Amino acid sequence: MNRVSRKRNAISAVLFVAAPLVTSLAVAEGDWGGSVGVAVSQDDNARKSDVNQIEERQDEATARLYADYKGSWYLFDADYTARYLNYSKDSQDDRNQLDGRASLFLGKPKGWASLAVGNERRSVYNAPEDAPISENLDDRSVWYVEPSLIARFGSVNSLTLAGRAEQVSYRYNSLRDSEPKTASLTFQRDVSSVSFFQAYGGVRSVEYPNGTLDDYENQFGGIAWNSRLRLLSYELKLGYNKATFEDNGADYEAPSVYLTLDYNSSVNRFLFELSQDITDTSSGSALLDDVPENPEADGVGVDQIERQRARAVWTSQGLCGRCETTLGYRYQYDDYRRDIRDGSTEAFTAGFRYRFSESLRSFVQYERSKLDYRSDALFGYEADRIDVRLEKTLGAQLAARVFYSYEQRQAQVDYDQNILGIGLTYTFK
Repeated sequence: MNRVSRKRNAISAVLFVAAPLVTSLAVAEGDWGGSVGVAVSQDDNARKSDVNQIEERQDEATARLYADYKGSWYLFDADYTARYLNYSKDSQDDRNQLDGRASLFLGKPKGWASLAVGNERRSVYNAPEDAPISENLDDRSVWYVEPSLIARFGSVNSLTLAGRAEQVSYRYNSLRDSEPKTASLTFQRDVSSVSFFQAYGGVRSVEYPNGTLDDYENQFGGIAWNSRLRLLSYELKLGYNKATFEDNGADYEAPSVYLTLDYNSSVNRFLFELSQDITDTSSGSALLDDVPENPEADGVGVDQIERQRARAVWTSQGLCGRCETTLGYRYQYDDYRRDIRDGSTEAFTAGFRYRFSESLRSFVQYERSKLDYRSDALFGYEADRIDVRLEKTLGAQLAARVFYSYEQRQAQVDYDQNILGIGLTYTFK
């Protein structure tokens, strides 16, 4: 079966599963809405260069659509944003992109079977050291389908057999396309109404349809503890990985760790995440995070990665009644199997929102980021960025904004950049 046929069959399966929902969504519990917007900005260094700088007007049109529905036997949510970017002096090719995520879950809380289907689209840079301009972007799409069978033993024990098939495709670099498949078995014991214990194991095989010797198989197993209290939710996974490679490279064996803590009160929220696992440059961290507002790099070429990640975010409304303060830190270390781009990226952010009135709000954010490669043959960077935005509500559904950003980067090519613009957004429900 060729690749086009596989895609057609996958789409047909999704439509077959989703068809029964079309009628019931009209009366389901949930919400939907969206927005359309336009923005015009002036950029004094559109190529982010230290020589022959181009100053130009840049135009952006956006359209967002979201939906969130819940029934007795299904959950559906989607949130996509389409963008079109026009560069008045052709500093880059005009670009259209679609970013977002959708998921459909079929199954009852105590049922014997379930089915999950989903998609994620996000723009990613081709390499971490790339200048953050649109011509260095690619678009990644991930489709997945995951059927599960659940056997229950009494009121607190269950055994879940799950299969998962994914299709990862890139808009421009099809060599990074992959077809991961996973089979897993999970035992769960509900310790209380808010906590459960799990023991799991399985195998994940990844095939690259446009490559020959890049396929690999990852065997994994571990235990997990999950608890959701009134103010604090946390999850801990401890496991082990063993990966074997089609090109007869040395086996990979290492522990896997995942920890997340989420404390949320009426005034403060603190989120902490820590992980170590194996991934590859095709899937990267797809489906693990929310789709970021700004694109990020998530791997280079075709290779496997041992990835360590940490993230901490603190948000508080305790400073004053009209404001919100945010502090954040993220860290990622990638250890490639063959590529020389072993290295770390880290960023610190500080944000401040202030509400002057019900119709006038402001936002200021500073970010300090750094890329550090182990190899002296590669150039990392240190960068600072400031974003300022003033928003004015003009009616129940229309809002205007004025925005300014400054960015400077010290790298193989140093640059400074200023962007000033205005925008309008119309929201509908």
